[in-house]
Amino acid sequence: WSRWHGRPATAQASVFGKIPAMFAVLLFIPRTPDSFWKFWICMVVIGLIGVWAGVATNRPILIELVSAKSRASVVSWLTAFEGSAGALFGAPLVGILAEHIFHYDVEAAKSAIVADMSPEVRDQNVTALSSAILCLTVIPWLICFSFYSALHWTYKRDLTGRLRASNGTSKLEEVEMLSRNSL
Repeated sequence: WSRWHGRPATAQASVFGKIPAMFAVLLFIPRTPDSFWKFWICMVVIGLIGVWAGVATNRPILIELVSAKSRASVVSWLTAFEGSAGALFGAPLVGILAEHIFHYDVEAAKSAIVADMSPEVRDQNVTALSSAILCLTVIPWLICFSFYSALHWTYKRDLTGRLRASNGTSKLEEVEMLSRNSL
């Protein structure tokens, strides 16, 4: 791994690796009881690689870039934002997209329990919800992927600038030495 590209590449792999599994779960795997293991494998893949970006990229880079007196606050804000953004906006936006863009049948859902709905309405509603969830996961993941891509160009420059600003000459010399020895 390269000192300046390993963490961004790990985050990119984490984000991009979840996308095919999410497509499989929401669009391609048949929704039948005998598909349980296919769903399970995809969800395990999403769960295992989905955490790489936070623990291998976000926190280590932020800790490196932020001054020691601000680290706790920055990591706290990061954690709060990561946890609350999806919780606050995810479910309402899925409902809005499913209903207004992907034609979720709200009236059928209100008037009957799922088992009493016609198979056509049930399939339409499942497809609408799946499509909305897919949009609200894959599109933000692709945006994250592009931001992580930018780290390949900004990470070294940002760290060098912070070290110069804080007069961290020994650490700055270490960064410059690592830069000469890496790709």
